[in-house]
Amino acid sequence: MPSRLPNSGREPLALPPSQSINVIYVVRADKLVLATIEFSHGGPIHANCRGKSLAKHQFEKVFTVEEANALIPRMEILVRGLQVEAEALRARIRELARRHDSSVAGMPLADLVERYPELKENAARMAEMAGQVENLGCFLKDIDQGLVDFPYEIEDDVVFLCWQSGERQIIAWHTIDSGFSDRRPLPGVNKPYLN
Repeated sequence: MPSRLPNSGREPLALPPSQSINVIYVVRADKLVLATIEFSHGGPIHANCRGKSLAKHQFEKVFTVEEANALIPRMEILVRGLQVEAEALRARIRELARRHDSSVAGMPLADLVERYPELKENAARMAEMAGQVENLGCFLKDIDQGLVDFPYEIEDDVVFLCWQSGERQIIAWHTIDSGFSDRRPLPGVNKPYLN
């Protein structure tokens, strides 16, 4: 049983577990679109479109390796900004849970922002940065891991060039219906590990 707070007579509130913030994409009839930035209490939520017709999807932009590499400095700035905002948002939510209401730990982000307007600024900055990534033709897969995918064509198939924050250049790719754990090295890349 947790110890009681001095002179309060109440048990301390448990802080919510650290939440991962990930970007979720939804397949629409005309394009794959950013749907929401969402909190997850369990394992991370990745952009997972298995079973959809994404492999036949016509992307607005298909990158060359050189074009994707040219965007890496911009992606580093955007991903780092998203990570900073995500951590600030988590800290504010933990403080709300500690001071006011432990039930905030299980609420969807949209409900939290509606209930606590002071969260709106962080959430809006995150949405704006995620939108910048999407507007460049890229797919933000995971904020915490810093994962961004770029549509790329290999032998008449569209796949994703896969980049993780900290990598100085694109070193790997994966099929559209797989993810980071299935990365394969680009030809000529000497990298002892990919995942």
